[in-house]
This record gives sequence, C-alpha cells and structure tokens, in this order.
Amino acid sequence: MYKLIESKLSLAQPEYYPKFIVLHCGTNDLDRPVIPSDIADQILDDICKMRMLIGSYTGNCRLIWSDVLYRLKYRGKSLQRGMAQTDFLNAVCHLNFATEGDFVLRHYGIEP
Repeated sequence: MYKLIESKLSLAQPEYYPKFIVLHCGTNDLDRPVIPSDIADQILDDICKMRMLIGSYTGNCRLIWSDVLYRLKYRGKSLQRGMAQTDFLNAVCHLNFATEGDFVLRHYGIEP
C-alpha cells in the first residue's frame, strides 16, 4: 500500500493532492494459517509510513479505513478461519485510526 501511495503522490501536482485516501484491503491472506497480529503489524507499519509520507506532501489528507469484508467461500473452498482473523484486523485498525484522528468506514448489513 505504501509504495502505491508514494508513487501517486510523487507524480501529482500540489493542487491535485487528495483530501482523503480510502484503504480497502482484501482477504487473500486471512484464511491462511498466519498469526493475525503479524498481518495487523504489517498493515499498521505501512499505514504509519503512509501518514509520514502524506504529511511530507500535504498536511490535510486524511486516511479512511474501509473494513475488510470476509467471504464464507472462495473458489468453492470454505473460509471459516478467515472470519475471526478479519474481525481482529478490523478491530486493531479501528483503534489505530480512532487514535490518530482518521476515519473508519464500516459496512453494516453486508452479509458474507
């Protein structure tokens, strides 16, 4: 995520810097046998870098965390394990974004 934001900001003219950046991650790695806190640490590390990068370009751009939506099935395979990991990741990011004064976009009413 960080590298993508860096490349876009470096090419933009100051008058076109974004006011908001929405971060919406997929669930590709959340059903694998990984430690959820490791994924959260990687994402939060990227988000920290993004905040510093954005601050060096423009001080008024805000980040929006769009909740990761989990799937019950993908390509015919059950993804039950990913549900708890997705909930954990969203909770960690909600806390981080609230602490930093950024925003969270929750997707109520969307069923897996």
